[in-house]
Amino acid sequence: MNNKNNLEINQIPERKKKYNSKLFFKILYAQIRYNRWKSTIFTIATILLLYCILNYKNFNCEIEFITNNIIISTINKIFKLDISSNILILVFSMIIYAVLIIFLGIPIGAKEKEENCSKAGIVNHLQQSPIFIRKYINKLNKKVIIYEFFANATSYTEQWLKFQDKLEDSFDDYYIKGIKKNGKRIFVYLTKEEINYSKPLYYKSKTIQEDEKYFKVPIGVNQFDEKVYWNISLIPHSLVGGETNSGKTVTEKFIIAYCLQHNCDVLLFDFKGGVDYNNPIWKENGLEIYTTIDDLIIQLEKAVDRLEETIRVFNKFRCSTFEQFKKKAHWSQRKRLLLVFDEAAEFLDKDRYITKEEKEKFKRIVNALNTLASRSRAFGINLCTITQSPSADIIPKFLRRNSGFRICFRADNILSNIVLDNDNADKLIPKNSQGLCVTNQNELVKCYYAENDEDYFK
Repeated sequence: MNNKNNLEINQIPERKKKYNSKLFFKILYAQIRYNRWKSTIFTIATILLLYCILNYKNFNCEIEFITNNIIISTINKIFKLDISSNILILVFSMIIYAVLIIFLGIPIGAKEKEENCSKAGIVNHLQQSPIFIRKYINKLNKKVIIYEFFANATSYTEQWLKFQDKLEDSFDDYYIKGIKKNGKRIFVYLTKEEINYSKPLYYKSKTIQEDEKYFKVPIGVNQFDEKVYWNISLIPHSLVGGETNSGKTVTEKFIIAYCLQHNCDVLLFDFKGGVDYNNPIWKENGLEIYTTIDDLIIQLEKAVDRLEETIRVFNKFRCSTFEQFKKKAHWSQRKRLLLVFDEAAEFLDKDRYITKEEKEKFKRIVNALNTLASRSRAFGINLCTITQSPSADIIPKFLRRNSGFRICFRADNILSNIVLDNDNADKLIPKNSQGLCVTNQNELVKCYYAENDEDYFK
């Protein structure tokens, strides 16, 4: 009895892995749906087949001599049959069509790549692996190839990302740079070169394409060789986290320098005394630095007044975007305002406010921040909050909730969860790395680097 049960158990996976027509048509659907050139061939072949079926008499007249005297006579002699030319045309059309369907459904090397996924544990509830669609070279980096799969009900986060190391082991001589999902498709980026993020990524302004519709600040390049931006027009507030010496300050300087060069007012609140900005080039380009709590309160409340004024004009001229507001209201001189808070824990830790007067100051800070974070989305006032404090009580919920663009540099599990709501910064970023961060879109980004302050303004 036990042997019988064991035999049945052992047979179950084999039975599920067996080829069946449903799986074939699923493979065919994936190929035709997501592979453009195969879709084109399939469409043309279908049209030709239908044309043959509907016009077989015309074909019969045109090739009557050839078919009757050569092909038909040969087939009839060999198989001792009596077949007319119109039937032969239809039979040949169906055979060619069937061969074409098989060719479209199963690309070369598909079985091996699908078995690699199965070995790594990437299968659906029926123990079926993802369906390999095609292989091609990444246009942004010729040294990277992309394997495209149809997910086939496999989980992106629980399987593809979780078992990435196992999947990499199954692909001989290849390293996985990253795995991306788009709808029902999975893209695996592979390279033969060992992945090294220690090399600095120098910013070249000529490589950045300005967007006429949106104001976007370039941050770096992700693992898919795509440029990553903070789109301030659509996502007005950002939250940046990371440990000391992880690269936060370099990226902070880059954001500030870029905004200063693109007609923005930038206020920096740095309670360390602004030591990172002692170079005169910052003030020469218009950066305002504030280092006390009293200055912070004054500037925040000024920003709230500016917000209220802008809202009134917005409503008067029925504007929907800040750029539209500047044109319609003829306020071409009105600039975007970026407020940068370097180490937010210095002023958001309520335990630092002991006396009644200090608690009143804290209340004014939180109220002003809440107003700006929740209401300034379309009105040209933006917040960039930077922290290295591993405490969820420091950063208010309203600030995290309204910070749509989040990046976290090297960090522990706690800080990563505060900034990203997951532990990806702890898991994906190598220890002692600099200038490498993870976004809240699960992108691993190598941020731009400058050796000295003058390089930020080149």
